[in-house]
Amino acid sequence: MAPPPAEELYTKLTSYWDGIKALKPDSPQSEYDKVLSYCTPDATSYFAGMGAPPSKGQAEFLASLKSLTQYWALLDRRIVTEAATSNGLTTTVIVEMDNRLRIMGEELDFPELEVVEFNGEGLIANYRLYCDPSPIRDIITRKMAEKKK
Repeated sequence: MAPPPAEELYTKLTSYWDGIKALKPDSPQSEYDKVLSYCTPDATSYFAGMGAPPSKGQAEFLASLKSLTQYWALLDRRIVTEAATSNGLTTTVIVEMDNRLRIMGEELDFPELEVVEFNGEGLIANYRLYCDPSPIRDIITRKMAEKKK
C-alpha cells in the first residue's frame, strides 16, 4: 500500500502532538490510547531523544509518556520547517521545531528536530527526536537541588 501524501502526514503529526500536548499526569488512559493510536503496535520511539534508550512497542512508549508527563509539558509546538520523502512503501517526515516547554514548572524555548517514518497505512513506525537535552537536565538538576534544601 502506498503511503498517504505528505500533507496528510503533516496534519496527522500535528494531531499526534495535539494529543501529547493534552496529556497530564492524571490523564485518563483513553487520552494516552488516543496518542498510541497514531503508532504501529511495534513502533520504535526515541521520544526522549537519541541519547536515551528507545521505546519498543506501544507498552514501552506508554510507560515513557506517563513518566515524561510527571515533569514535562508541551506548551507550544512551533514548526520551523517540514519536509518529506517517500520510497513508495514508507514516508519519512522531517520537522524542525522551536517548541515551548514547561519542565518542573519552568518554561523554556527548546529547539528539536524530529524524523518520523510512517508506514503505508499512515501510522508512525519509527520516531527519532534529535535535541540537546542539556537545558532540560539543568532545570531538573537545579529543581532537585532546591527540593533538598
